[in-house]
Amino acid sequence: MAITAFFVVLVTLGVLETLAPAFEGPSSRVNRWPSNFGLMLLDQSIQSAAPISALWAADWARDHSVGILNTASVPGWVAASVTVLVLSLNVYVLHFLFHKFAFFWRIHRVHHLDTHIDISTSGRHHPLEAVAGLCGTVPVVVAFGLNSNALIVYAVFSALVGAASHANLRLSHRLDQSLRLVFVTPNMHSIHHSAMQAETDSNYGDVFTFWDRLFGTYKEVPEARYDAMMIGLEEIRDERTSDFWWQIKSPIFRSLSMDVRAQQQIAKRDRKPIAESTAPITIG
Repeated sequence: MAITAFFVVLVTLGVLETLAPAFEGPSSRVNRWPSNFGLMLLDQSIQSAAPISALWAADWARDHSVGILNTASVPGWVAASVTVLVLSLNVYVLHFLFHKFAFFWRIHRVHHLDTHIDISTSGRHHPLEAVAGLCGTVPVVVAFGLNSNALIVYAVFSALVGAASHANLRLSHRLDQSLRLVFVTPNMHSIHHSAMQAETDSNYGDVFTFWDRLFGTYKEVPEARYDAMMIGLEEIRDERTSDFWWQIKSPIFRSLSMDVRAQQQIAKRDRKPIAESTAPITIG
């Protein structure tokens, strides 16, 4: 049921962004979508085949009375609320760390190398990111004894919001401002996909906006106009960004098959020096 709902939402968003795109440049779907959806399918296949998952961890912790919520006597609604808050904070922290540590960034930058943003971008993740995310989530689920039912609901809602926030849509100012009081919107998240690093390193939340507001990483609007914003990363803007196998191999690229500018960008995140070489339609 949840999978069906997700694909219905995905198709609906795909139709809307075709009819009323926020960024009207060439979307290159023919080149981008096989790679993006291929990464999505690979990522989901690995997570489905993994012997351990966040849900498994929640059930194990409950059955063995491990974790704060499983040892404390709290009402079900409290356990569900805490589960949602802890999970959303965990996603925020992991996302922040993926941007701040060089090795994690080389994995996560696959998501940011897309030179256009649409529904396919939401699933464009390197499979190692799923593995790293699982390693960073399972201990939290066990330590807090998170509620398995709330975990399922949050996972489904997060997937739906993720698809919507990556859609190539621009909400009207009033609707956007109302929704982003709590939830991440396409307007807000598109800033996170800007090629300007100060904007890339902002708006980390996946569902809720309050963690970005609380920790000072919230960015209201882009430095330039929305329609003047460059999507992707400056270091690589050629056919490699839509090459499936290049995306898979790219985290190990340190000097080989990378241009000097790309090396400089990664070195900057490493904080190590490197020698130099030569108007949209609105919805709502």
